[in-house]
Amino acid sequence: MVRLFPWATTDEFRRDFVSSKIADDDLEIARKNISKSVLFASQNTLARDGHEIQSANANTFHNNIVNSHSITNPLLNPLAWGTLIKQITDGDKAK
Repeated sequence: MVRLFPWATTDEFRRDFVSSKIADDDLEIARKNISKSVLFASQNTLARDGHEIQSANANTFHNNIVNSHSITNPLLNPLAWGTLIKQITDGDKAK
C-alpha cells in the first residue's frame, strides 16, 4: 500500500497546516453580515419599500409640526417665564 501526500517532509506539512486558513462557521458568517459597516453600506444601496418610505414621510411631517409649534410658543419658553417672574418681583410695570 502506497500513500501519496503533497508534502515532501513533515516540516512542510506542519508549516502548511499552521498557515492554512480555516473556513468560517455559520455563526462567524452571521456576525460578519450584521456588522455596522456592512449594514451601513447596504443601507445606502438597497431600495426602500413603500412602507418604509411612508413611515419616513409621516415621521418627518410629525417632527415638522411639533417643532414648528414648540419654538414659537412663548408659554413654553422657560427663559420668558423667568424674565416675567423677575419683572413682577422687581415691580417693573413699564412692560
